[in-house]
Amino acid sequence: MERPRDEEIHVVTKEEMEETRRLLAKAYARKKSPLKGMRGVICPVCNQPTVDYSDDLVYESYRTGERVVITGLTGMRCRNCGDQGYDLRSSGIIERVLEERVPGGYECTITTLGGERLGIYLPKDVVREMDIEPRQKAIIKLLTRHRMVIEV
Repeated sequence: MERPRDEEIHVVTKEEMEETRRLLAKAYARKKSPLKGMRGVICPVCNQPTVDYSDDLVYESYRTGERVVITGLTGMRCRNCGDQGYDLRSSGIIERVLEERVPGGYECTITTLGGERLGIYLPKDVVREMDIEPRQKAIIKLLTRHRMVIEV
């Protein structure tokens, strides 16, 4: 086969590239999960054949003072222990949502405990997310004059 002459080779325009991207995104959105219809897969957590495809999974987490909930995800869920895993499309959605989140922080109040001792009241979200118990030991690391890290 002979190589075509340069004037015979089509040069893709910017508009054609945009149209191709739009069509591919549309096709991707319609694409069904390859896991659809799977039933009775062995669960890696409880070791029972109770993992089935689900199209109503929910992702929930707490990140830097903010509760993140994403509904309508697809993947696999165990009927026995509730463990779940997301398919590629849903994993991509979760990653995009988490990447778009602006990192925040928790505000707390520094108070006087007595004498020259100071204390910090931790927000209930921090206590719940980190499962902190009263009298639990923590390590404070000073990073700069105005920044520290508390490790539990």
